[in-house]
Amino acid sequence: MFRSLCLVVFLVCSVLPPDALAQRRKKSIISGGSPDKATEEVETTAKEKKADIFDKPASRQAAPASKAAGAANAKSMTGKKGDGKLQEGELPEPEIVVVNSRLPGTEGINLSCTLFMSANSENPDEAKSISPMILVHDLGGSKLDLAPLALHLQSAGHTVLVPDLRGHGRSTTIVNQTDTVDYSEFRKSDFATIGQDLEACKRYLMQFNNEGKLNISMLSMLAVGDMCPIVTEWVLRDWSYANRGRIKQGKDVQALTLVSPKRKFKTFSMSQLVKAPLLSGRGTPHIPTLVIWGTESGSAKDTKAVYKAMAKYRPPSEAAMSVDRWAEQDLYKLDLPVAQEGAELLRPNEALYRFITTFNQQKILLNAAQFPWQSRGKKKKK
Repeated sequence: MFRSLCLVVFLVCSVLPPDALAQRRKKSIISGGSPDKATEEVETTAKEKKADIFDKPASRQAAPASKAAGAANAKSMTGKKGDGKLQEGELPEPEIVVVNSRLPGTEGINLSCTLFMSANSENPDEAKSISPMILVHDLGGSKLDLAPLALHLQSAGHTVLVPDLRGHGRSTTIVNQTDTVDYSEFRKSDFATIGQDLEACKRYLMQFNNEGKLNISMLSMLAVGDMCPIVTEWVLRDWSYANRGRIKQGKDVQALTLVSPKRKFKTFSMSQLVKAPLLSGRGTPHIPTLVIWGTESGSAKDTKAVYKAMAKYRPPSEAAMSVDRWAEQDLYKLDLPVAQEGAELLRPNEALYRFITTFNQQKILLNAAQFPWQSRGKKKKK
């Protein structure tokens, strides 16, 4: 009993800084292996930090979290030398980019995004197998909440785009207008337009796809809290597009990570969305999905219900070998015995970051042959 209590306390401390429980951020509006094995593995790391708790894939191994965390302040993140080329082990410096997103009746809204470009993007032998990721913060949050995770994923070879959603952070400027956008003033219908931000982010990454610097057909999405149903609805819509002749349209999201999803947010209902064949398991193909939550959090009941709705027809693999379980299973859970949720749950934590990275590697990178690179640009007339 004493050992279990110590373990829970240790996990809480590893997820959050020591003073975080006393300084929990308030929101402006609204307050691998088998699933069970996943939680056991994270707990194992709390006891034995040096233990290699995950089966690393044969290629594109995740960089240690310490390397990713140190990259932000280390020499590898600060620059190019002499000839302007990255040296071995260096990561491209994160770049602030502006992405124009549609806004009815205007010339659009400028989204402030941070781009974490893969170090392999200029390598012709590697670039077309780079899996891009879009990380979406919670309501009332910002791209800063996800920067540590983005750095870790970048160090593992991904190109990562993290936007401030409309009305959040620095994404408040309407093109050629003095009016600004504030999410706290949104009506229910306004939240539906956030899908345009996700579409704009994908269009931005599409440019790199057409330049041969990543493979948009290997796109992965991660959403936090109240944004989970909005992102999930957009993913399902992306899979509904028909090809345009021989040019592929949509069907690009190959993995979805949901952190503390709620059953309902405004007009969006996760309870309904997870009934779609792509998520319910009643049809094929299924989108590999990872659900993360704190079992002692206020949103735990909602998140558990969302997970159970999908798990009904997507049972865990009973294979004895980990490699077989990863191959057979496409729904995973990571339920940690902590009270934190959403962005607080994603504060720097080596085991958590490694599992998210491994999930994407196992479900996308190791299956890269299934997602051949294709230019989506219009062919120039001769």
